[in-house]
Amino acid sequence: MISLVVPTLDTLRQWLDDLGMNFFECDTCQALHLAAYAEF
Repeated sequence: MISLVVPTLDTLRQWLDDLGMNFFECDTCQALHLAAYAEF
């Protein structure tokens, strides 16, 4: 059986940095928001 990889917030930050994606973290929730989708 294949185990599901659940990345940490630090891992997600690194992946987004590596891809050159713009993102931000808000103080309301502990999540990463993609700037490209902020307009939706």
